[in-house]
Amino acid sequence: MTIHARRSLPGLGVRGRIAIIYVALGILPAVAALVLLHDKGPRAAETGLALFAGGLLVFMGPCVALLSRWVVLRDVREVNAFCRMLRQGRCEVAFTLPPEREDEEELLRLKRDLNWMAHVVSRREGELLCSLSETLRSRERYRREATTDALTGVATRGHMECVGQALASSSLPFALLLFDLDGFKGVNDTQGHDAGDAVLRALGDVLRSSCRQQDVPFRLGGDEFGVLCRGMDTEEALRLAHRLRRLFAEKRTGTTMSVGVVAVQERKTCEPGLLEKVFKAADTALYAVKRCGGDGVHAGEVAWTSEKTAS
Repeated sequence: MTIHARRSLPGLGVRGRIAIIYVALGILPAVAALVLLHDKGPRAAETGLALFAGGLLVFMGPCVALLSRWVVLRDVREVNAFCRMLRQGRCEVAFTLPPEREDEEELLRLKRDLNWMAHVVSRREGELLCSLSETLRSRERYRREATTDALTGVATRGHMECVGQALASSSLPFALLLFDLDGFKGVNDTQGHDAGDAVLRALGDVLRSSCRQQDVPFRLGGDEFGVLCRGMDTEEALRLAHRLRRLFAEKRTGTTMSVGVVAVQERKTCEPGLLEKVFKAADTALYAVKRCGGDGVHAGEVAWTSEKTAS
């Protein structure tokens, strides 16, 4: 925003305004008195000067207010408005000023300094905003790296454990699905790691696109994956496992998928180490499928050490 000086005489500074007042109050009355003295005589000149002096005394207050505003207060108000806008964060504010001269008055120099100060503040504010934006981008990148598997796009093991511990500590029902790829080692050994990575990405795509928004698909490591499902019972978890297995088979990656499923119902008591027990039960169910040749789904149960009360 640009602040324009509202002057009746453009470019007239404080010195020029004082000079006009000096002429108006000093020289012009003297000239008028000389004219009256010459044309009307001494008495007329005395009367004119007396009326002028009396008028000054009578109208001193309004005249002083008007002249002070005209001489300096208008500039002070402009400076105050400038500082107020700068305080509000409007660093684009600036005075419209004439070209700089060496003999400038102090108020004009002050305005130039304020313009420069606003420029410096605006530049530093821009630098801070850029730095803050970069910090936020870096923070978001680190968060993604900490919570998202770079190859497959599903959650990392660490993020899954945070979500899983929260679920296990609550009374909410949840289910765990564990996946292991059958024949994945053969793909890696015969076709190379690029082909193996393509298989893992295909499974990641299936998990991310086919699970519910509240579910957490994750990668444990290698070709071991899983899904944490909030509010899901055994029957629903088995249906999801069969659907994911079928969708992955449609990718034709040269591998199949073994799935272990465990569901935990709503609880009224806290089970110590519940998440670890759920993982152990799901892992046992998974390897039961493996022992039967793989490419299947099996449901397991948690070994409870305290009384389990389902609602």
